[in-house]
Amino acid sequence: MSNLLYQEIEAKIEGREEEGNYISIPSSITENIKQPLREYQTKALENFIYFMDINKKYKDTPNKHLLFHMATGSGKTNIIASSILYLYENGYRDFIFFVNTNNIITKTKANLVNKYSSKYLFKEKILINNQEVAINLIDDTFDSSKSDDINILFTTINKLHSDLETTVKENSITYADFKDKRLVLIADEAHHLNANTKTEKETEQNWEQTTKNLLNTNKENILLEFTATQDLEDKKIGAKYRDKIITDYPLVKFKEDRYSKDIKLISDNLDDKKRILSAVMVSEYRRLIAQRELNLSIKPVIMFKTVKNTENIDAVFDMFVKLIEELSVKDIDKIFKISEIKAIKELEKIVSDKKGFVQNIKYGFEKSNCLVIHSKVKDKDEKLAYLNSLEDSKNKIRAIFAVDILNEGWDVLNLFDIVKLDEMQKNTKSTISEAQLIGRGARYFPFAYKDEDRYKRKFDKDFENPLRVLEEMHFYSVNQSDYIASLTKELRKIGLFDDADDESKTVELKLKQSFLEDELYKNGVVFVNKKVPQDKGIIKGISDYVSNSYKTQKRYIDNTTHELKVFDEEIKEANHSKIAKFKIKEIDKNLVRVAINKKPFFYFESLKRYFVNLKSISEFIASDDYLGCVEFAFHTTKEFELSDEVKIKYILELLDDIENKIVKNAKEHIGSREFYPVRISAKIPPKKTVKLKDSNSRIDVLDDWYVFESHGGTSEERHFTDFILTVFHKLKTKYKVVKLIRNEKAFEIYSFDKLRDGAKFEPDFVLLLKDKNDCMHQIFCEPKGDWTKDAKDGFENSSEKWKNEFLEDITKFTAQNSLVLEDGNEHGLKLYENACYKLFGLPFYNYANESEFRERFTELVL
Repeated sequence: MSNLLYQEIEAKIEGREEEGNYISIPSSITENIKQPLREYQTKALENFIYFMDINKKYKDTPNKHLLFHMATGSGKTNIIASSILYLYENGYRDFIFFVNTNNIITKTKANLVNKYSSKYLFKEKILINNQEVAINLIDDTFDSSKSDDINILFTTINKLHSDLETTVKENSITYADFKDKRLVLIADEAHHLNANTKTEKETEQNWEQTTKNLLNTNKENILLEFTATQDLEDKKIGAKYRDKIITDYPLVKFKEDRYSKDIKLISDNLDDKKRILSAVMVSEYRRLIAQRELNLSIKPVIMFKTVKNTENIDAVFDMFVKLIEELSVKDIDKIFKISEIKAIKELEKIVSDKKGFVQNIKYGFEKSNCLVIHSKVKDKDEKLAYLNSLEDSKNKIRAIFAVDILNEGWDVLNLFDIVKLDEMQKNTKSTISEAQLIGRGARYFPFAYKDEDRYKRKFDKDFENPLRVLEEMHFYSVNQSDYIASLTKELRKIGLFDDADDESKTVELKLKQSFLEDELYKNGVVFVNKKVPQDKGIIKGISDYVSNSYKTQKRYIDNTTHELKVFDEEIKEANHSKIAKFKIKEIDKNLVRVAINKKPFFYFESLKRYFVNLKSISEFIASDDYLGCVEFAFHTTKEFELSDEVKIKYILELLDDIENKIVKNAKEHIGSREFYPVRISAKIPPKKTVKLKDSNSRIDVLDDWYVFESHGGTSEERHFTDFILTVFHKLKTKYKVVKLIRNEKAFEIYSFDKLRDGAKFEPDFVLLLKDKNDCMHQIFCEPKGDWTKDAKDGFENSSEKWKNEFLEDITKFTAQNSLVLEDGNEHGLKLYENACYKLFGLPFYNYANESEFRERFTELVL
């Protein structure tokens, strides 16, 4: 079976990159959206750009129809915004956004049109090719479309279908209105468009057929579908989208990449009041932890949900209001006594003023801070708009009471708890709906913590960190095994639960008493570096971003006219014996300026962002540090005229290539070569609980050189400690102190490579050796399993290669005396060792290649 479209494209892109041809996201996108693109979003857009503009077969496809299959919460609307900017730059002006519900339209208008919304995705001014671009909201027809604007019609697919197929009235839109327009159709929650495909009712004038008809009014029209839940396992739907899926980023990958909350299913046999109060107390615990640990004011939201009728949720709301108004210390003491929830047990430890705690709950969850939403509620649209701004500081809502109205198109980050209050529904439809709702609540709540990515989970392995509760979402329900099993099955299906969750084990890392009493633990340090802004002042020219290869531009051109007979068996190979050359510094500078003026990236104010030492465009053209050194050599089959048009054409090609490489390689951060000390006892507690997927091997070293008591670990880690055991007697003859420390998120170092943007690395082990001259040797070590190797059983082409090189760079820079160790006393640390301290990094340890590691270890350490 042939590959899916995105697989074909990614293989072709990879081939281009191996030749140094990269796809860059154009400045029309990067300079106009507020949030920086995540890796998977960049990849999706690269695939899209390749399809639209680079590969001729794809580019020439009429009525382009593509599907962005992306997880709930992965930022599909950001991709929609980016696609609009890209297509505007490529000549499209008219966009129709359609979806199945008005709620999603309200939310998306806030994203794409309302500059005053906190969810607005564009920057205040949209600038494309140095021209400000406005967004023009279209009401019904495109009669009000403006040639220089982004014109967007927001509508439901039902209304679009009705207007085009069934409505007969003056001023209603018809297919004929669009025949002369180049339209971009944007279908959100696009899985609703496949009625025909599933049922085979090909002649029925339904949503899917209406969309096809509209797409086909002009061969240059484009249909972009966006959904997280397209049923690709359905044979007919799978076949339909095989050549249309431009990217696939499922929820399981989203969770694996740590962009979602962790899900906890909490089932009990409590009555509704106690279950409600438990959730309220956990919510308040989250708020307190954020304040205590981060000095951050947050507003965790709870949803109380039924699937029954609207009268039932209204009754639940009335019961909740009474519960909060009459809440007492006695009530919360009952929960403290009966609850098995970890967060409530931790809450009990930190609540010293229970009366004050009760008052905080009464204030936070008072009636005015609650919202009831269902199909019959008054002011439904106004309340839906309010729900789409739950993260705003002025929005005080802490509790939502809902029936089945928020299962799609609801973007919320600070929903942490969902409480199901009716009896269990055993039907599949109910558990699917609830799994999808949990998926919406699983969107990660971003917060800053040290140098960690604010948008990713930070404490997967650190069970003891109180901030872990900000990375979890709780779903509360009655303890009924059939329902829980059914819900868990659906959560596995969409990727929020996976087998790896079950395989992960809790491991306790406990320091040996001998190390706790050791002066090295009490006052000793490990040196680490920091992630710092790159100094653009050291950039001297283009080669700092793209290497020297750009300086020689060779082109092979067969410019001979050939006449072949049909039955000729042999086609002679072209003889490129003629050579024509020119250097940029030697031609008319105005020709270069003509090319530069066509490329906004090369305007002076843009170049200054990358080359702070650049004085003028004239210098950029003439200096050997920039374009002046470039020589074009044309190898042709006959004489070749280097006309002005030819020169401009190939200079533009060169500028395209340079722009792509600069954008790809220019990074903001780098790891400093200054290292500073952190106290070991401040980073490694006496006991720590972590979660590890691979912990089946036992690391059980009785000798004190290994500072932890017996614990689980990977087989490669076990082999590494076994290796240290085999060389320990040699180490003791040379060093007075030998200590091996397992590094579990205690010590972080940042890459020196300017292309890696200060990437963080946490080596698995730190080996500390104190020699007979009282000089401390600190050695970073990293065991790596076979799964990280490349096809040649090494690490040269592995994704982990940069870490191996980083470790070697530490040793190299120490030998060159180019690492600076800051004075520990400046950090208030009393150093237990003297001023002699050396840092090293060993190449990866791999059991299958242990002999290579032993050789390097002996050379460096023994």
